Amino acid sequence: MNTKAIFALLPFAAIFAGCSKDDDKQAPADMQSIRFSVTVPNVPRGVATTTQSIQEFTTWAFTGGEPYMSNVKVLKNDKNEWGYSPTHFWPADASLNFYSYSPDITTSQPVSAENPDIPGFNSPGNIDLLYGVNMDVSGKTDKQVNVNFRHALSQIRLYLRKQPKSVSGVEIAVKISEITVMNVATTGSFNFPRETTSSTSTTVGEWVTTTDDGNINILSNSSMDLGDEFAEYRNTENVFAIPQTLSPTTATATTYSGSYIRVLCKITNPSGITIWPSESDPNFVNAENGGYIVFPLTTDTNDTWELGREYRYSLTIGVPSSTDRISFDVTVDEYKDFINLPGEN
Repeated sequence: MNTKAIFALLPFAAIFAGCSKDDDKQAPADMQSIRFSVTVPNVPRGVATTTQSIQEFTTWAFTGGEPYMSNVKVLKNDKNEWGYSPTHFWPADASLNFYSYSPDITTSQPVSAENPDIPGFNSPGNIDLLYGVNMDVSGKTDKQVNVNFRHALSQIRLYLRKQPKSVSGVEIAVKISEITVMNVATTGSFNFPRETTSSTSTTVGEWVTTTDDGNINILSNSSMDLGDEFAEYRNTENVFAIPQTLSPTTATATTYSGSYIRVLCKITNPSGITIWPSESDPNFVNAENGGYIVFPLTTDTNDTWELGREYRYSLTIGVPSSTDRISFDVTVDEYKDFINLPGEN
């Protein structure tokens, strides 16, 4: 199995400079409404949230240790303008610290100036969680809040193929019905950085108190034939995971521990006769779907998932080494020795 981080999600250069539709024309001339513009780091493929696709975010603003904007939903209209209601105005002689995230999520603890973080986030695997911070923003110097979001999660991509005959010399057929990432953190608390996440900064947030016994379903209730070329397989549009340190995979006679990818598959010959697994194999599940093949998530060069990075795993499925090959041992009977036989009369 090969695994590596192939892309860092880089900042996107374009900015939509839209303003809120809720500008109050009756507001006093010396009061300015708080407005927003948003950017999201670009990604190499159109499978994660981008500046173009983001539609909403939630923001909190604090000044002097007290909330100034609490749990405000900011939405983008069909003109790419960001608006919210009711309108908030800049304080006259104070600056604000903004903590924003997208999409809307439910947190288990109240947000405060001392603790503006995201506790107890349960990652379902298909949510691209974004975060953005704007520190010490003042209406006297800033016309709007330019929120540059970062990706809080890691993106996981799984590509599979069967072992080609050109490599092994043997033609096989592989049918898969389930793919699961096993024993990884699916719940954790996220701490915002205490610096502005501008497009030129390198500041990032931090995941803490992660729980390492969850599973991420990639593919289920399916019946797919693998080809000789790598192809991506998944049920959901995207697969995202909490950044974490992965545990090495260990095996016993009947089970596995650590972090790994589990594939439910059946291997047959071209005539459709099952060559793996046998019913006595400890990985056997049933005659229709076959059994589990396991691939470790850690490699010699990588044992972590980091924020805002994509990890591609390329998996080749061949006949497991535990399968008995048909082998031959050849002997030839020698001709009988006719020297001592009586001759014909």
